[in-house]
Amino acid sequence: MIPSFPPAPSVKRLVQLVLRYLALRSRSRHEILHYVTHKAGPTNQPLIDAVMVKIDYFNILNDTQFAQDFARSQLHRGKGPRYISYALKQKGLEPDLIKATLSTLDPEAINQSAHAALNKILPSWLPQNPFKLKAKAARYLYARGFTPSTLEAVIDENPSLKVK
Repeated sequence: MIPSFPPAPSVKRLVQLVLRYLALRSRSRHEILHYVTHKAGPTNQPLIDAVMVKIDYFNILNDTQFAQDFARSQLHRGKGPRYISYALKQKGLEPDLIKATLSTLDPEAINQSAHAALNKILPSWLPQNPFKLKAKAARYLYARGFTPSTLEAVIDENPSLKVK
């Protein structure tokens, strides 16, 4: 008896899968290409190309809008510009687009995000030696992707971190 294999997905079926995938959240072109390659099989390049052409025809993907939305959402979650840059690079975006996206971020919003992230975790660290607390806060914010200048500004403005 000859084993039966499932039929190869069609262009229409793959486009439907992509639309369902995009319904969860917006994604970069690179992520969609990876998803289509996974679903169609890496050896089925003509099918992958056909799906990507169809997606481009309907203008479904916009990497610029995706990058801006992603950066704003990550900033709102307490992540800094270095983290956002790294994450966008992992999602397959061009370095020029990443740089342009980061330049559109408001410096005041970045400071507010750092303040919010620090104020959320700070009560669990108290009471502690002020010098150690300052160092711990700097490491925490740096690990979340904030720049050293932002760290310094946020730590200097926080009354809980003032050395008496």
